[in-house]
This record gives sequence, C-alpha cells and structure tokens, in this order.
Amino acid sequence: MFEALFFIAAASKGSSTASSGSAVGSILFFVLIFAVGYLLFIRPQQQKVKRQRSLAQAVDVGDKVVTSGGIIGEIERFEDDIAILEIAPNISIEVARAYIVQKLLPPAADWNEDDLPDTDESFDDEVDDMTDEQKDADPQEDSARSSGEDEDQNG
Repeated sequence: MFEALFFIAAASKGSSTASSGSAVGSILFFVLIFAVGYLLFIRPQQQKVKRQRSLAQAVDVGDKVVTSGGIIGEIERFEDDIAILEIAPNISIEVARAYIVQKLLPPAADWNEDDLPDTDESFDDEVDDMTDEQKDADPQEDSARSSGEDEDQNG
C-alpha cells in the first residue's frame, strides 16, 4: 500500500508539466485511502468503545460480571466509578467500572420462561413423531450403515 503511495508521489514530482488533472487524482486517491482507513479501523473501534461504555453503565448491583483481567465476581456496590466485586465469600476487590467487559447470564436454573428463547415447534413435533427405537438409536451406527449401503450400490 505504501509502495503505491510512493509511486504516485514520484510520478507527480517526475514531470514538471504535470496537469491539474493528475493533482486532483492524487488528492482523490488520498481522500479515498483516508475513507477506507476510517471505515476499516477508526469507526469499528469507536463502536466497540461505545458498546463498552454502555455495558459498564448498564450493570447493576447483584450482576455477575467479568473484568478485562479475567476476574469473575458479583457486584456488591458502586462508589463513583469504582465497582466493588465479591470474588469469593467475604473477599471483595475494587475494580474501575470501565474494566467490566462482560455481564454473565444467570445459571439456567434461575431462568424464567420469559428468559428462554422461542423454540421451533416443528422440531418438537418431529421428535414427538419418532418411535422409541429412533430416539434410542446411535447416530454413529446410522452413518456407518448408510456408508456401507453406498459401497454395496457402487460395488
């Protein structure tokens, strides 16, 4: 990429009678490079920072979280921009709120019906229509049987 920039710069300096068209082309090239750099590097980083800030503000007392250092704990309380995390019974640490990177979901046993994702009812109907033999069958045996049948047909 830098080689192309040097080539364009050398080409524009090489001729003393360079037309204004090549100068405009060089300027457009640099604008294009800046736009691509913005879209590929700067904008995604800004969006990541925005998501991180919103997450750090969205956590509440009692939430189980992960810090950027990998420490997992439950939020006991907040003091300004400091979160007090309980990482073990009667062991608490202070962590800057900005270093909370993930909010963990509660264990599945604590979920309500409203928390669960919608299931595909057609899949449930297919399972209900299966015989007990089909439910108990080993999928590896089925694949071995089907590969053996292919050999008989080809042989």
